[in-house]
Amino acid sequence: MATWQFDLYFVPRDASLPLRTDEGYDVQPLVTSTALEAHSFLTKHFGQPWPMLEGWLVFGEESGSRFDLVSNEDGSSELKARIDARGNSESFCNIACELAQLLHCLLFIVESSLPLEPNPAKLISALNNSRASKFVSNPREFLRGVSNVG
Repeated sequence: MATWQFDLYFVPRDASLPLRTDEGYDVQPLVTSTALEAHSFLTKHFGQPWPMLEGWLVFGEESGSRFDLVSNEDGSSELKARIDARGNSESFCNIACELAQLLHCLLFIVESSLPLEPNPAKLISALNNSRASKFVSNPREFLRGVSNVG
C-alpha cells in the first residue's frame, strides 16, 4: 500500500472485526449472495472489472481509487476499498458508503483498526484525518515526522 492510499474492508454487521495477522488482516468474507450483489453494484458504477489475479477482480483504476473483490473457493468473497487521497474522493466515499449500506456491512479502517458506520461525512472525515491525507497535503512535513519517530 502506498502512503497516499487509505484502505477499508467491508465487514458483515454480524461478523467479528478483522484480526491482524502477519500477512495483513483475517477478514470475515461476504457470503456468495452478498458478493454477487456487490459485483452487480460495482459493475453498474464502474463497468466491467479487470482481473488482478485469478479470483481477484478490480473495479476502478489500478493507481487510483478502486474496489477489490477477492473470491474464495467456497463462493464467498472479501471486499476492500482503496481510496487514493491524491484526488477528489468525495464521490468514491459516497459510493463506498452506499455499497456498505446495501450489503449490511460496516467499514473497517485498516490504518486505525477501527470500524466505521457507512456514513459519507464520517468516512470523508476519517480520510481527511488519515496518514494518507497528511502525506498528500504536505509530503515533506510528513516524511520529517516519520524520520523523527523511533
